[in-house]
Amino acid sequence: LDVGRGAGAAEALQECAAALFVMSEREPGVEDGGYARRRVYCASLAQWRLAVVCSSDSDAVSAVGSRKPGGEQRWQKWTLPDEEGPPSVPTFETEDGETFGDQFVVGLALDLCNEEQLVLVAGEEKFAPSPVLWAATSHGGLVAWTVVHKKAPVDSVTATYPFMRSPEPLPTGDQAAAGEPAGAPPAPAAVPAPAS
Repeated sequence: LDVGRGAGAAEALQECAAALFVMSEREPGVEDGGYARRRVYCASLAQWRLAVVCSSDSDAVSAVGSRKPGGEQRWQKWTLPDEEGPPSVPTFETEDGETFGDQFVVGLALDLCNEEQLVLVAGEEKFAPSPVLWAATSHGGLVAWTVVHKKAPVDSVTATYPFMRSPEPLPTGDQAAAGEPAGAPPAPAAVPAPAS
């Protein structure tokens, strides 16, 4: 999968999306009776040669990746085994509490600041803190999935993945207004010159 940035990149991306997602029923609000324009959302983790791809017209969450590095890369759709089935965007409950509706991804973000170790099965192996994929949904929801790679090497000293980062505090109102980074020491107060 090399969509690049030049001419044909959009077509390559749409071709990739067509291979990953079956076109769903018509989206609400489409007046002409046709399909809404498909939007593809992708969060990639280059260190793991992995990308998670979602579509605006499907509840599927797909992973594509390559097991080989460098020029030998051959990207393919990965099947994600899970007792509950492959990951998907959950349905939402309507206000009456009796019906459920479909919702789709409208944005993705990859959080590399997770600090919690993950245990997939109680009493078994703990995994290093892993990235969290956040998805904003068409009905205002926020869904999170932890991305786990069972065979990825961890740093021998810190027992973390090298690309994970420490969380940073949010800037205070004064720091944000002054354009200072979060956690920066306060600017020194002006000291009046001595009277002569």
